[in-house]
Amino acid sequence: MLLNEQSNQNIQDDSIYYLLNDVQRRVAMDTMCLDKELSLSIVSGTATYDLTTGSVVTTSASPNGLIGGKAEILVNSTDTAFTWDVPFTKELTDYAGATEPAYRFIVMGAYVTDTGIQETIEIVSRTLTTITLKSAADATRVSFAVYEVGGTTSASSGTATGFYRVNFIEMPSTSTYQCEEISFKTLDDYKRRAVGTAQTPYNYAVEDNIIEFYPTPDASATFIIHITKLPSADMSSSIAPETPQEYDSLLVYSAVIELAPALGKFDIGRYYQNLYTIELVKATQRSVRKSTVVNEIPYKDFV
Repeated sequence: MLLNEQSNQNIQDDSIYYLLNDVQRRVAMDTMCLDKELSLSIVSGTATYDLTTGSVVTTSASPNGLIGGKAEILVNSTDTAFTWDVPFTKELTDYAGATEPAYRFIVMGAYVTDTGIQETIEIVSRTLTTITLKSAADATRVSFAVYEVGGTTSASSGTATGFYRVNFIEMPSTSTYQCEEISFKTLDDYKRRAVGTAQTPYNYAVEDNIIEFYPTPDASATFIIHITKLPSADMSSSIAPETPQEYDSLLVYSAVIELAPALGKFDIGRYYQNLYTIELVKATQRSVRKSTVVNEIPYKDFV
């Protein structure tokens, strides 16, 4: 391949196809052009599912998590360490690459003498065997709850590799609710205040490809999850792009944008970046017209 007519530098086909795999993903994310459906088998009593595989996500049973056999402890204004009755075993890797215990310590209430005056509790450090807390005042009575994060998956029907975003959920005909998306923070708030919540779910939250319904479904059913996905096929001379044909020009422009700087052709890179921006608008408009126009009457200029 030649990078414009004036270039004498060749790029190997294998390198082009390797690059186009990344370029195709960029185009798909910019245009949201890959709409798919996932038939998700909902299991009664299970709220959490993996959208990349359609698998049920079941949270492993956690240790009892009690400190000294109590769910209420006294915390001072200096660092106060406590040892778990049963050590936790799971760890998570955070965005910085560090490991941390896979549990949440939730303060349900903290007060010294008057339950109406809440104290501030700081989590100083956490390990799998201990937790260190500090209060705004000495002898603060702290009631708490502990939730283990993460879990293992078991196989279920449905598959949707390359999940990117949920567009909407098509509920079964027996449902009396339209399932609306909420944030995971809101979901946590709902769950803490919940009492007997098993019923048809009317909310869901998505994080890290995991969808969790609220309330927990009280009956098995099939939900049709309408999603936007990312391309998963490897492009080669025999495998066409997954993105629709109207986005082919964007693939070419995006590839040039990536290749030009490597060959020292920064002006060409800037030129094709402008073309990409213009074509992105045009291609999106063409896609919308193709999806929405029904029985369009061809225009004819009568003289």
